[in-house]
Amino acid sequence: MSAYPITDTSGGNAAGTLILGRVIDDEEIEVMTEGAGVNFTVTGIDRVPFSTSELESLNTSKRALVIDGGVATAYSSFDDIFGDTALMVSVQDSSRALYMRGVLLITVIIILAALGCGLALILVLNLLGKIILRPLTGLVTELEGINHERVDGRVTVNESSLEMSNLTNAINSMLNHIEDEQEQIRKKNESLYKSAHFDALTGLSNRTSATEDLEETVKIAQTGGYNVTVYYMDIDRFKFINDILGHRLGNELMQMIAERLQNTFGGESIYARMHGDEFLVCVEHLEDKADRQECASRIMDLFAAPFQLRDRKIEVSASVGSALYPGDGLDADTLIKNAEIAMYQAKESGTGLYIAYKKDLHDALQRKVRIENQLRTSIHNGCREFLAYFQPKLSVETGRIEQCEALIRWNLPEGMIFPDEFIPQAEESGLIVPMTWWMIDECGRQGRRFSDRGMPMSIAINIPAQVLLHEEFTERIAAAQAAMGGSNLEIEIVERTLLDDIDMVGAVFKTLHEGGVEISVDDFGTGYSSLSYLNKLSIDRIKIDRSFMRGLEASEDDRSIVRAIVAMAKSLGIIVTAEGVEDQFQYNFLRGMDCDEIQGYYISRPVEADQYINFINEWNEHNPQD
Repeated sequence: MSAYPITDTSGGNAAGTLILGRVIDDEEIEVMTEGAGVNFTVTGIDRVPFSTSELESLNTSKRALVIDGGVATAYSSFDDIFGDTALMVSVQDSSRALYMRGVLLITVIIILAALGCGLALILVLNLLGKIILRPLTGLVTELEGINHERVDGRVTVNESSLEMSNLTNAINSMLNHIEDEQEQIRKKNESLYKSAHFDALTGLSNRTSATEDLEETVKIAQTGGYNVTVYYMDIDRFKFINDILGHRLGNELMQMIAERLQNTFGGESIYARMHGDEFLVCVEHLEDKADRQECASRIMDLFAAPFQLRDRKIEVSASVGSALYPGDGLDADTLIKNAEIAMYQAKESGTGLYIAYKKDLHDALQRKVRIENQLRTSIHNGCREFLAYFQPKLSVETGRIEQCEALIRWNLPEGMIFPDEFIPQAEESGLIVPMTWWMIDECGRQGRRFSDRGMPMSIAINIPAQVLLHEEFTERIAAAQAAMGGSNLEIEIVERTLLDDIDMVGAVFKTLHEGGVEISVDDFGTGYSSLSYLNKLSIDRIKIDRSFMRGLEASEDDRSIVRAIVAMAKSLGIIVTAEGVEDQFQYNFLRGMDCDEIQGYYISRPVEADQYINFINEWNEHNPQD
């Protein structure tokens, strides 16, 4: 139904409304919906039950859609001529039931497909379990007994599958590789442990291991209430032996000492090579001083018999110090340190000595360390702090001075340090070698000065053993001799040096004699009893030790010794020099014995080069040669 306004052509007010419509009854509706497959209904609005939300949709858009099960109904409302909602037209589509049946069919198909896939999955999993999972389970069972500490097992799986066989072989190959790697790691760990705890040369415990063992021993001793004695041993003059005989023979000597140490103490003690030529022995339950002295004697007896180094027999001694727990220290480090301090004191006191630790030894050690450090600094700075002093030797027959001995002095800003203190330290540390090179060069320079002033002089230099057999020694002596002009060099050697290696010493002396250098034996009478070396080595001069001079006036024994030495030297054609002559009685006695030369404070103290030149000029002026 529709309405149109009625107006005239002038566009004025409407004259009325033309209403057009069509009557739709049940017959008309049946004609309209025939073959459409839908139900069409027109009814009053108040005759249709709507929900609240459906009413809101009708009020807003005049339309509503209601779905009940598989049927969808569409509603549309119409207003009457008065603008009020009066009619409700509904269209019901029953074709949604077919849709729902389609949905149901699809759902059934999906369920059937899922069941098929599940069945297929079960079949696949069963197949995989048979082909792969079961063999892998067997591999896991085989591998359960193999861990990172033990990989020497082998995997065996009885399957015909080529892939599983290859996998098994690959695992076994991997296990073989791991086993090889673990063996290498084990060997490396053993090597590292040995390196960390044992001395590679001797096989004894090293410092680290000895310290750990001693620390454990001290803890046990503290619980048990008993004492522990630590002995620290150092081989006397080992640096000289090592330098002269070579490091290979030096190493062999260390091995022989270690063997004697093991044979002497066995499993009853801790014993170790601490460093270089230093060894440690730790003994428990030494109750008193006498027991500790006896144990020290056992250590010293290790060196009673000479060592056979290939075709050489070497006599060696050791210096030993000891420290006692708990009196000298409560821990391993302190005990080792204090025993080492006592050893150094024994070494400074002589050779082959044993000293027990005392608290006052610390100061001496500290000064020794300070002296060595200062020596290194002085040598590094060009030896500017060293001075050459000269002490004259008087010819008893002519009364003239044409010989002297060069003596090194060390002048530090805080004062002069005398040779008795720093020379032993220099010899022990090896610093004596560069010091002696400086002294040889300085004597060459001063010898030229003496010659240029018309007083050529024979200058004697004290040569320690490690310098005498040094490969550069003869060349340096020759260079200094060549620089001296009319002066010449003489070397002084102590008796002990002559017997260290008499063949090598003889070869050096032969070279020196060929270069015009004389050989003198210093401190004669205080060393070895064998005198065969005097002829064998062509000694030019012997110097009677000053200790015999001090007893000449009071001791007939000393006078007899001096007479015997002079007589023996005269019979061998060797010049005799008496050192340490300090008074008229000594001079007169020596002159009466026909001693060739005297040296000592009776003539002059050692003085610097300029003072020495002045002294010689004045002396020779007052004592002209006949």
